[in-house]
Amino acid sequence: MRSAVLICSLAILVLLVNSGDWLADQLVLRSNDTFLKNSLNILVNRELADKKIPGLAITVIDDQNVLFEDGFGLADPTGNVPASPYTVFQAGAVAQLFTTIAVLQRVEHNKLDLDAPIATYLPSFAPRNPYGLDLTLRQILSHQSGLVAEPPVGHYFDTSRPTLTQVVESINQTTVVFPPETFTKYSNAGFAVAGNVLEASLEKPFEQHMRAILDRMHLKRTSFTDRLDLKSKLAVGHISSLDDRIVPLDPLEIANGPANNLYTTVNDLGAFMKVLFADGLSPNGSILDGDAFEQMWTIQLSTARKQIPFGLGFAVSIFEDQRRATLTSNTHGFTTRIDLLPDQDLGVAIIANLAYSEATLEKLAGYALKLALAQKKEEATPAFPNSRQPDSSMVSQAIGYYINADPLYISKSDHNLYLYQDFNRYRLRQQGDSLIIDDKHAYGPILLSDGLTLQYNNTLYSKRNAAVPRAGAPRYANLTGDYGLPDRPITIVEQNNNLYALDGWNTAYTLTPDAEDRFLFPVDGLYGGESITFTRNETGEIASAYFANMPLPRLTDGAYADLVRTVPLEKPISGTAQPLVAPPESMLTAYGNKESEMVDLTHVDPLFNLDIRYATRENLLGTQIYSEARALLQRPVAEAVFSIQRQIRRLGYELVVYDTYQPWYISNAIWESVPDSMKYFFNDPQQSICQNNGTALSVGIFELNAGAAMPMPSEYDEMTALSYADSPLPEERLRWNRDFLRRLMESEGFTVAADKWWHFTHNSCPQYPVMNTPFAEVEYINTNNLQRIFTVDR
Repeated sequence: MRSAVLICSLAILVLLVNSGDWLADQLVLRSNDTFLKNSLNILVNRELADKKIPGLAITVIDDQNVLFEDGFGLADPTGNVPASPYTVFQAGAVAQLFTTIAVLQRVEHNKLDLDAPIATYLPSFAPRNPYGLDLTLRQILSHQSGLVAEPPVGHYFDTSRPTLTQVVESINQTTVVFPPETFTKYSNAGFAVAGNVLEASLEKPFEQHMRAILDRMHLKRTSFTDRLDLKSKLAVGHISSLDDRIVPLDPLEIANGPANNLYTTVNDLGAFMKVLFADGLSPNGSILDGDAFEQMWTIQLSTARKQIPFGLGFAVSIFEDQRRATLTSNTHGFTTRIDLLPDQDLGVAIIANLAYSEATLEKLAGYALKLALAQKKEEATPAFPNSRQPDSSMVSQAIGYYINADPLYISKSDHNLYLYQDFNRYRLRQQGDSLIIDDKHAYGPILLSDGLTLQYNNTLYSKRNAAVPRAGAPRYANLTGDYGLPDRPITIVEQNNNLYALDGWNTAYTLTPDAEDRFLFPVDGLYGGESITFTRNETGEIASAYFANMPLPRLTDGAYADLVRTVPLEKPISGTAQPLVAPPESMLTAYGNKESEMVDLTHVDPLFNLDIRYATRENLLGTQIYSEARALLQRPVAEAVFSIQRQIRRLGYELVVYDTYQPWYISNAIWESVPDSMKYFFNDPQQSICQNNGTALSVGIFELNAGAAMPMPSEYDEMTALSYADSPLPEERLRWNRDFLRRLMESEGFTVAADKWWHFTHNSCPQYPVMNTPFAEVEYINTNNLQRIFTVDR
């Protein structure tokens, strides 16, 4: 064996010496190829962990060669099913590319004309069109028709199963939004029309014809319907909750197939890109002439655009001095991105089973293309796009409320730093000495802060103190609320006498009054040029909203009907009689070893407002947990609390404390007693120790004049999405109250819990070790010598 290896090695050496530059070049290419794979593996795994994406699959194509193809993470976390290139995903708007190809085939056969009026093929198609210019297939396929974004029937929120003809007929109820060929306006409604034109031209159902096209390209795992053979391989779609948990979604079949209902794998998308790069030649013959494909990534129509230009089906841009054709899709629980560099025959396709992760996929696709270009041109390998958790000094410097024409707010929730503006939330990371937006749904730009001012989007903002809750009746209280479906509502909110529509927690539209009960969307958004109209019942109350022509009923019970005020325990628990259970060694050494200096708040101020509900049976667990009502905090935390007390006492408020130090054995007993399905609401004693070392507390605000706690979005310890620190509340006053408390606490070094507006952790937490001492045995410092520090005027 050794002889064979030695002979083989000598042969390779001789070959290397005698082959000169050719073999050296091949070895360099092989090295670059390995580096491409290793680099993508590292970056994809890092992004999955950082963005909490359950799973994704990716393929990178160079002409007819697969440079990289793999799956990462889990297609179904519950079943522990890994993602692979053969995992079936819902790819949404990728359907538009195949619809476009089907139309171009009919054009190539002289059965359709891209520039003929749609009425030539669909005489009944007649939306209101005040502009006089006929609508054409070219306009539709390049999103230049001016049609509405979604059809009134068969839209994203429609759970019925209308036919494609019924979907298109409903568009006759709408009005063309912009003059055709003047403005890029994305329109799923337009692609429904294109699909219906195909049906009329072919005299057969759309899906039946598309099956023949897909089969010709040998795309066996791609379908416009939820075939039974694909359902078993379908990944589970997910969405991020307000507290950054990843929540699975039930499958959703969308009626508008030509625009937004495609099932596929990245392996099939790789095969599809090979057909594109082969000028339409597929395993079973030619699909289209190469010139027809060229139109797909050539900007259509010569009119000026205010948004991204389109070819046919693809958005067109420049990347690394190369033409780029892109399609991005956000569908129910999934995000898809396809990027082509047609002049280099390079392409990337990525699908993730997490909605609103388009920025992450753009980053991954961009880096994959840079690697492929570098390999193709034998150039230096590009560096990783890199960011990290911000340094503590940068976090404390940046946190605050900033004022300009459009104010913004930087705040920390759990472990993440966020920027908030007009109800949009963006996660911040550190890049070099600056902050940068690096979130699933947004990436860049850089923020520069010196602690007093903030430079963002070429605008200078100045830091201000926490705002006092505003008085006065809201202007649009009768319109605010949740509309649509309980599991994916549209939330209408008011702020500073302005109305906003929130589609999920990370997409906000500013609404402009147009007429009574009618508001306009921003021109440059998805629903640009369209409106939202609120309708009333016979008693004058708001009953529904036509959200960009989509009828959405008002949710009278709100979107959060899953209120839990008492958790059903799986076994009895009594913290008053619980035998001591020692924390594991890993917990004892997790944080610092600073000597404890516990302060009893009531020993400093006997009138301190306490409402320690775990010392009673009136709490989330329905049983008494604490043997006595105590409020114990480490000295720096207590000093911070009394500093806040001094600030708000002059304004007519006081703090009310619901909970403070909790011995570790009680946290552990609670954790072991609550059902697994509800554990997300409680602190895992193996991972969280801040409440166990006296540096975390639950708190609200008490209004002295009212003699009651300040109204908040939910009750303390209420287990519902209304408890989230960033819940998009329709009622402005409740948001002001919640955010006022949050800003007060942040001004003294506290960070709010993402899922509990009332729970705050002090920045001194890492300095202290976990404690397991019962309340009665806790040693606290003598506060007689600290009265000057803790004194609060009454």
